[in-house]
Amino acid sequence: MSAVKALQARAEFELTSAKAGEIAPGASVYLLSVRQTSDLAWRVGFASEGEEEGGIKAWVTAITKDGLENFKVSVSAALQQAAAAAAQ
Repeated sequence: MSAVKALQARAEFELTSAKAGEIAPGASVYLLSVRQTSDLAWRVGFASEGEEEGGIKAWVTAITKDGLENFKVSVSAALQQAAAAAAQ
C-alpha cells in the first residue's frame, strides 16, 4: 500500500498515543494488522518496506470515519509481497 498524502503515525492503536513519525505521500508500507475504531474508522499497524520482520512499527488511519481512503493499493507491490511471503 502507498500513502496518498502525508499521514501522522502513532506508536499505538489509540489516537492519543505518542507520535511515531510520518508516512510521506507515495511511501510504501506493509500492512500487518487492521482494527476498527469506535467511530468506525479503520486503523492499520504497519512496517516500512524492508522492516516487516520486526513487527508493527506504528499505526495510522487507513480509512477515515467519513470513508476517505488514505492509501492506494499497488497490485504489483501486493503480488511481490505475497510472493516474498510464500517463499519463506
